[in-house]
Amino acid sequence: MERVESLQVRSLSLLSGVLLLVVLVLVNVALARTHTRLDLTEEGRYTLADGSRRILAQLRDPAEVQVFWHGVPIAQEGAKRYVEALLDEMGDASGGRLTTTWVDMSGEAGRKIAEEVGVPEYVFGAIESDEFRQSRGYMSLALSMGDGGTTIIDRLADVRDQLEYRIVADLQQRVRTAPPVVALVQDLGGARDFTHLGEALRSGFGEGMRLGLTLDKPVPEDVQVLILAAPTDVPPLAAYHFEQFLLRGGRGIVLLDPVDIAVAQGQSGYRSSGLEDWLRNLGVESLGGIVEDFERPGRMIAQDGLVAYPPWVVAVPPKDATNVLAASLPQLVMRWPGALRIDAARQTETGRTVTPLYESSANAYRRPDTLGLMSGIDSAAGKRLEKHVLGALVEGPVTSFWKDKPLPKAEEPADEALPPGMPPFHMPGGEATDPGSPDGDAEGSPDGLAPPPPPEQGTPEEGPRGPEGPEGDEGAPAPAPAPVPEPAPAAEPENREDHVDSGDVRLVVLGDADLVRDLWVPTAKSDMGIRILAELNGGVQGGFSAVINATDWMTGSDDLLALRARADKPRTLPKLEPGDREAVEWLNILAVPLLMLLVGIVVWVVRGSD
Repeated sequence: MERVESLQVRSLSLLSGVLLLVVLVLVNVALARTHTRLDLTEEGRYTLADGSRRILAQLRDPAEVQVFWHGVPIAQEGAKRYVEALLDEMGDASGGRLTTTWVDMSGEAGRKIAEEVGVPEYVFGAIESDEFRQSRGYMSLALSMGDGGTTIIDRLADVRDQLEYRIVADLQQRVRTAPPVVALVQDLGGARDFTHLGEALRSGFGEGMRLGLTLDKPVPEDVQVLILAAPTDVPPLAAYHFEQFLLRGGRGIVLLDPVDIAVAQGQSGYRSSGLEDWLRNLGVESLGGIVEDFERPGRMIAQDGLVAYPPWVVAVPPKDATNVLAASLPQLVMRWPGALRIDAARQTETGRTVTPLYESSANAYRRPDTLGLMSGIDSAAGKRLEKHVLGALVEGPVTSFWKDKPLPKAEEPADEALPPGMPPFHMPGGEATDPGSPDGDAEGSPDGLAPPPPPEQGTPEEGPRGPEGPEGDEGAPAPAPAPVPEPAPAAEPENREDHVDSGDVRLVVLGDADLVRDLWVPTAKSDMGIRILAELNGGVQGGFSAVINATDWMTGSDDLLALRARADKPRTLPKLEPGDREAVEWLNILAVPLLMLLVGIVVWVVRGSD
């Protein structure tokens, strides 16, 4: 009997061992097919974003990533592990449709593949054994999908914080049946110095990006989002076309530019956008002057190094911000920003909503003038300090500024008035040009010159008179000035029947255009062209993210918003409160003894049952 029980115990033990072995094998297989990363950073910055997972899950066709990594200094090994883990997790999220191949670059075959794809070879420098050494190698990836071409992302270690966004944004652009059409208008009185912003928008929207659009005519119907960069003295006709675009369902972003480096240095005066009255109709007033923040100043380079400069404001979202446009970005560095005032009573009256997106601290001052902005650091003493809104979102019903008003007309070129008694300009051949015409052309003249004016009625035509009349006779009448025809009235921009009196508007207004101005975008030149660098404190990258986030949100690409903002947030471990630190210390002290005690109890129970 004891022998039978012993055999049963041995059989059960053998069966338990086999089952345990099977379970371990299955667990190992499952873990081998699943890639996870232990992410202890605040907000899970090293974990694939939910927006990325949704976009990757939409892939219907296979996509491939080829990684070219060879000859890179050992100091970048951490970046390599990050890229490898990120691509593995992306492959899992795509259901296997996104595959990754690490190209073997040790032989000539790998270099040939890199040359065919268009991947550049770099020269790396590193200090080894107290010596500076250089090596040639590769640190890029190539993303391809079907016949959609290949996208090259270079210098992976330098762009690791933006890598997830760049890959996912490229894939989303490929799976879109019709990319949204976005237009950048930068010639409304301002300089065309937003080329880097145009490049950033083009990289995100591809063929749907337009850079040469003007507002002298109605906005094309296929445009979804219109960005006005640094509008200055906008003509009424251009403002009207912009408003009609919004009332018909378009979306807009306005980057005001009251003060730039030229104004700050005294080379020009304060700049008016020309949209002040129109914005006031929306319940948003663009105040004059600039904002100085004495609690959260930006920093500029001076003779003594980096110094706090209050006219550069570190703007942050309101503490209770719920809109994803602001909540996804920690801060923006605004240079000489203008303040906005929200008319809350008007918003309640019209049923419209104006949401603050960015604001200064409570220790900020609205400076009414720009004198001496660069001559010294201002002081907060004796100033009225208060919080100022620096960016806002307008949503809801809007009535046209031109309702029950004459529609604006195209402005005629201004002609300089001739002094009294001055005869018309004379061209070769004795024919007079029309001073009222900007180019002197006259309709019906075969050579483009205006014919001489007709003689006065009832006066016989006479030859040319000098100061003393024909043949020099004294007392001859002075020549009569040529009649100046009245210019034809300019046509209205559109038929009144096409005018829209009201509609729902979605508009983002920011009080600074230097966020994305080329002057403040740090770049590096190389054989591969100009590369945009990141700037500390969310400056340039934050500015780009603010504008492109708003564009994505307005085109329905919400999944990319929080993803892009990761580049502007520190990837640090969350700060432990004193109570949490004490709990971790006790856990370190008691964890191992408690685990050993638990194992002992289990062994004692098993032996007791035998």
